[in-house]
Amino acid sequence: MNIKQISFEKLETPLDLPILTESEIRQRHALLTDRMKKRGLSHVVVYGDREHFANMSYLTGGYDPRFEEALLILDDDGKVNLIVGNEGYDYSNISPFTMEKKLFPTFSLQGMIRNNMRYIKEIFEECGIGKSAKIGIVGLKYYEDGEVETPDQTYDIPHYLIEGLFHVVTADSLSNVTEIMNHPIEGIRCTLSAAEIARVEIMGTYLSNQMKAIIESLEVGMSEADAISHFDYRGVPFNVHPVVNFGTRRVLLGLASPSFGVRLEAGDPVSIGLSVEGTSIARTGLAVNSSEDFKGARINIINEFYNPYFKATKTWYETVKVGASSRSVFDNVMSILGDKKFGVSLN
Repeated sequence: MNIKQISFEKLETPLDLPILTESEIRQRHALLTDRMKKRGLSHVVVYGDREHFANMSYLTGGYDPRFEEALLILDDDGKVNLIVGNEGYDYSNISPFTMEKKLFPTFSLQGMIRNNMRYIKEIFEECGIGKSAKIGIVGLKYYEDGEVETPDQTYDIPHYLIEGLFHVVTADSLSNVTEIMNHPIEGIRCTLSAAEIARVEIMGTYLSNQMKAIIESLEVGMSEADAISHFDYRGVPFNVHPVVNFGTRRVLLGLASPSFGVRLEAGDPVSIGLSVEGTSIARTGLAVNSSEDFKGARINIINEFYNPYFKATKTWYETVKVGASSRSVFDNVMSILGDKKFGVSLN
């Protein structure tokens, strides 16, 4: 394997994303109500907050609770109710889909006005949840045997919301159905429409250009904060905090935000991670211009690590094709990187 300098041209990125339509959102609701009926559910209650908003955004067409919690309730006839706090009441209008909205001040930030207070069970009843209801909870995660004693009755949304439902229905009327949305094979969100694929591709190209700009900006002596300043941010919501880390200690942290006080030295490991709505990209390498920049044991890293890694990446691209199984892709890659010295463990 040879090493040579190659050019990496900037890719054109038209940021005219396909617009998510009300029709597309209704199709998502139809998929969910179909799964509900197969399980004998009358309602699905979907939880969302600042960190856990993907399912909420998917079913509303873009509403992500930014400071508050929220609930979306879908019944088996396809009727949608959105329960929000003070700020979410207006911000939820970002959705192109018209929903019945109910204000629940307790979802608002602490210290905000709590006018029109009422118990959550009253709102559940207004949404059509009665004693005979069968309810599926879509929370943060679904659970499998061996993780918890009762996976179907394990809930990870705020306890007072579950208690509110228990004031209306019995415990055996509830179940955790988060896998309907999140399961990596059967989950509704795992099948993308043509418009969704286009949006993901556009954002992937945009983020690749930002990664290229940051890498090309790197200079000995610059700070991590200097490097992230080369991110041409265009207002797309972040999924996670941007990561730029220099040096072994910082890189091994994995998720640290850029620091003003950490500066790049020749030979340092460098880790950059970026993630915006629709895509993520992460790269780790060494800040070197020649073999003279390698430090200590890293002098052999090209042959011992980077060559096998590049070969594995090449194998991944050659193996991924229509009809290929995930097992075949995994086995082919791990035949190269399976040795414990490579430390493959996270993904």
